[in-house]
Amino acid sequence: RCGGGLPVPRADRQRGARTIVVTRDSDPNRITSPAVFTSNDADMGSEANLVRFVKRALRNGYRARKTALILWNHGAGRLGISFDDVSRNHMEVDELGRALDQINQALGRKLDVFATDACLMQMASVAYEFRDRAQVIVGSEEVIPGNGYPYTAILTRLATAPDMEAEELGRAMVEAYGASYASAATLSAIRGEAMEG
Repeated sequence: RCGGGLPVPRADRQRGARTIVVTRDSDPNRITSPAVFTSNDADMGSEANLVRFVKRALRNGYRARKTALILWNHGAGRLGISFDDVSRNHMEVDELGRALDQINQALGRKLDVFATDACLMQMASVAYEFRDRAQVIVGSEEVIPGNGYPYTAILTRLATAPDMEAEELGRAMVEAYGASYASAATLSAIRGEAMEG
């Protein structure tokens, strides 16, 4: 998270990645959802890896009527997002924009919701870069608290109203976030098309 702290020794850092299909279960203390892909060379800071992740999901039949993409990692505003602790790579805003273009091409439409669970990624100059790439853009222009988005609350609301539109999901994310962090936390949902000029 953005708060800093002591660096983790390189030997202790997780290498690679797993893609899991999240399924409902009754054990909150361990992940029982099945892994559908593993890789030893994944790089969180690579636009190509982000695009491959989405395309692989689409190829494997995980296409949905509505799509939300959330990046959860360190953010640095115009300097970029998704800083990989092993490769030391990250995506600059223009690289992320190109990745979102490729993702939208694979989807055949704009993302419904693009969200960044990362600090400083909803500054006007950053959100403006994504205006044509998602119906709704969710993020914070400030520091995101260490726990990030309250995913349980957000997914619970989505599960109770799975047909919600992009603006409804954006609003639900902002409301859940506000309820989770009563003081000094900001999050906004912006209509991409409203950011012209």
